[in-house]
Amino acid sequence: MASNRPKITVADAAGNPKGTVKKTSHDYFSIIGTLTGGGVTTAICQGGMSTVEKNFFWEITGIKGTLLLQGPMGSVQGFPPTIKFIDAKPEAKPQPIEVPRATGFEYNIGKAWDIFAGDGSGEAPDFQVALTRHGMLEAIYRSNEKGTREDYVQFSVV
Repeated sequence: MASNRPKITVADAAGNPKGTVKKTSHDYFSIIGTLTGGGVTTAICQGGMSTVEKNFFWEITGIKGTLLLQGPMGSVQGFPPTIKFIDAKPEAKPQPIEVPRATGFEYNIGKAWDIFAGDGSGEAPDFQVALTRHGMLEAIYRSNEKGTREDYVQFSVV
């Protein structure tokens, strides 16, 4: 974790710069881990826009091949990434995986509210998911501070 841009510009409602303030959070994360099924993943998240058009780039490498997710923004809920699979065979080329696409920002929010109201199928994040993510973030901070590989326990809500 790092803060590559320790200060940010504050702007008014019209977008005019009004000054700078010190940031209170990191703007760069680099994570390497092993998934439950044995696959290895590398994720880098940084603030600002990429100068090489890699605003969202996620590579998951396993024994059968590699999944490659790329998108225009880090918020995959609003900007769905493309998904490709590269077989582990020599000289394999990336093959697109087609998935249904939402038509706008409101789609995912509407689907979540349908699920919360009991009118939709599927799953939406709940307090348990938030607690698990909190544990994951704490493990990332510990790993950064100690320089060790960390795991996180999935707590249960009673």
